[in-house]
Amino acid sequence: MLKPSPITILRSKAVHLIESLVFGDQGLIFTVCFKKRTGEQEVREMNCRGGVKKGVKGEGLKFNPRDKGLFVVYDLQKIDPAAQNTRQLLDPNDKAVKGAFRMINEEGLLWIRANGNMYVVED
Repeated sequence: MLKPSPITILRSKAVHLIESLVFGDQGLIFTVCFKKRTGEQEVREMNCRGGVKKGVKGEGLKFNPRDKGLFVVYDLQKIDPAAQNTRQLLDPNDKAVKGAFRMINEEGLLWIRANGNMYVVED
């Protein structure tokens, strides 16, 4: 099967696309690549999903991530920090250990892969 050619979209459309993926009720899995806010401009690529409630204790964050240009997603590949103490006892491929919440920087979006399409972000 041929991969579709990348679709170039403006950052505002990319933000809207991420909002629909993160806040939509379908809980779709997508891949995103973005520049982190660190001084070195480190690039992160991750498979993630929005709308995940796993591990949420109801405390919430002390700030609104959207006010700071961030999206909270569930990284499906990251090792859960809460499970790292027991990691030696568990198989690293055990799905109970995988997954942790992360934030996507909307200003650093480079590309998004979702719904079978590849979206390249430009300013």
